[in-house]
Amino acid sequence: MTRTGTVTVCAFATLGALVRIRALTAIRELTTIREFTRIRALARIRALVRIREFNTIRALSTVLAIATLLTFLLPRSVSAADPIVSPETIVVRPNGTESGPLPPSELTAPTDAPWAGDLWLPDRPAPEWTWRLQEALTWAARRSDGAEPIRVLLLEGHHWLEPSAYLDPSCGNCEDPSTLVPASVGVVMTGSALRLVGPERGEAVVHTRAGYGLLVEDCTDCEISNVVFTDGVRDTSGSATDAALVVRRSSVRIAENTIRDNIGDPEIIQDKIVGIIGIAGREGAKMRIEGNRILRNSWDGIALYRGAEAEIVDNEIDGVDLALGRTAGGGRGVGIGLTWNAKATVRGNRVARYWKGIGVFVDAQATVEDNVVERIATWGLSLWDAGKGRPSARFLHNVVDSTGACGCSIVRESAELPAPGELRGNVFSRTGQNPKYDDGEPYCYQAAIALHAAPETFRIGDNLLLDNREPGGRPGSGDRDPATVGLTLANLAARLAIYPAAAQSDFFTRHGMSPSGDWNWGREGMNR
Repeated sequence: MTRTGTVTVCAFATLGALVRIRALTAIRELTTIREFTRIRALARIRALVRIREFNTIRALSTVLAIATLLTFLLPRSVSAADPIVSPETIVVRPNGTESGPLPPSELTAPTDAPWAGDLWLPDRPAPEWTWRLQEALTWAARRSDGAEPIRVLLLEGHHWLEPSAYLDPSCGNCEDPSTLVPASVGVVMTGSALRLVGPERGEAVVHTRAGYGLLVEDCTDCEISNVVFTDGVRDTSGSATDAALVVRRSSVRIAENTIRDNIGDPEIIQDKIVGIIGIAGREGAKMRIEGNRILRNSWDGIALYRGAEAEIVDNEIDGVDLALGRTAGGGRGVGIGLTWNAKATVRGNRVARYWKGIGVFVDAQATVEDNVVERIATWGLSLWDAGKGRPSARFLHNVVDSTGACGCSIVRESAELPAPGELRGNVFSRTGQNPKYDDGEPYCYQAAIALHAAPETFRIGDNLLLDNREPGGRPGSGDRDPATVGLTLANLAARLAIYPAAAQSDFFTRHGMSPSGDWNWGREGMNR
């Protein structure tokens, strides 16, 4: 080969190498571009994902915030497993069953409790719940300032109290009110704007196991509602004003509760006679007592003593057993009694199966109207000065039906102020049914209206007498024929129908004006 040919071949070889290098370079550049494009695409995709994730998180956060707000705005039910209601509510969980309290080993204390045993730890916040009612009320009392109500919510179930010894600094029903009285107390409620409430559904049953079951003392603008109080104990001192609820120096509303089966030890009752009251008002008590069911307690249904004032409206007070004398049982005492200088309006209540009906004694003052008093062992209504006082009562539009002794007893000697009152527009039916009291002892003349003593200013008139009995079985003087007084009875029934407690009277059932009751009890039930 010539020199020229050799050069030509080398040139072509070099050109081919360059072409290959450029091709490889182009391929690498293309690959790099593709990789870069792919990376950019992935970056865009990831950015979009992040944006969508952020929007999703933001949406979820918004939903969560709305849900959280709704949990505070909307009402919700409370259970033992979910007790938190509001910052101003403390929940009390049941600590036992119907048969008794659970052992302490089964009651785990909340970790955030502001107490250790009986030692208060003020630096800790309020707990969400507790097993012990007294702890909850203690927290509420320390928290309360009167500006906003604080609720103590009892969950459905059985709450057993731990009673303690108590020395009452005064005596509610003694001649000397400064007498110290040993007693027992289940729980104390004090403070301002406290609300002790039960559940909306079911029952919160408080077994007090004490003479003074719940002592409400120095409690301003307080309330007790929708709770069951039972299992009180009769203290050994006959001067103790034992009651499921005792109120002193307090303004309190007591509404829609059930106070039942507070009987006490039969041997103590045999010895002391006095039993356990439903609600007792003591010095400085100002109460509105409405819509309660006070059933089968062994002494007065409601009793007001020195310095107590109350509105007593639309309560059912039923002794159930109508136990008499020293026999333990429900219905011993007075259905509603005011003594010393107590004051009250008593309206729209039903008192049944009690030893005595509604009484105003010594220096007490009351308006007693629109009540039904029936199935009573002795007298139905009474104004009694105890030989030393000046009681005053206006008895208006009441029904007294089926009593063993007189329908109404009036004993007021003094003509001095206050005015003695009046007895007008009432119905007395089937009074004097027990021949045991025909001699007028120890309660009153055997008549529908037994007027023992009264000033001329005590007004009596427009009372309706039906089917009453007088000594020896004589018909009651002044009785009217029921067939001729239908309109009067219908008007009275319409007047009392606004009070659910009074409207369920057996008297109206017997006259075809009420859907409940049994009128055949009267003469048999009185002869006990």
